Amino acid sequence: MTAPKEATIIGSASVYLSDFNTLSVTVDRAWPNSEVYLIDPEFVCMGTLSGCDMAIADVAPTGDATKFFVQSEYTLIVKVSKAYALVAGLNGS
Repeated sequence: MTAPKEATIIGSASVYLSDFNTLSVTVDRAWPNSEVYLIDPEFVCMGTLSGCDMAIADVAPTGDATKFFVQSEYTLIVKVSKAYALVAGLNGS
């Protein structure tokens, strides 16, 4: 096996091979360029806040149109806090 070399990524990457394991990468333009969040999907799950997954309710009609809204309240449940990390202070340029 060859020694690891420093790499520069121009554009985007979907997989990062590190000394620890192969990591899947998801780019989200809403997060700052100076931060990277490391999340192990085996230790998170989705949960509902309102006790039911989804509720559908009718609202007042306008003309012949039937209107309704879908309400749901979800949260991310962290099972093991040490399974996550934040890398901050990165230079975005």
